[in-house]
Amino acid sequence: PPDCKDQLEIRPGHWPPSAQPEMYDAKEFPEAHRAFERRIEVIQEPGELIFVPSGWYHEVEHFTLAISINHNWLNASNVEEVWNFL
Repeated sequence: PPDCKDQLEIRPGHWPPSAQPEMYDAKEFPEAHRAFERRIEVIQEPGELIFVPSGWYHEVEHFTLAISINHNWLNASNVEEVWNFL
């Protein structure tokens, strides 16, 4: 959820490579485990579509060969964050 952002992003644009505990340095990202505990896991079946709202950190793990099409938006909900990042 968006309120987990501060547990993952320790400074603007600096995120762990993954929210999975074995994939990041717990000393560098000491609060990331809290975001992982609140994760929502979904198994997407063929033909299904998943919408990830703006501001939601997410990661994808493919179990088989897959094609992923995504589009990143700049809109009213994140314009300030994008501007600060630039």
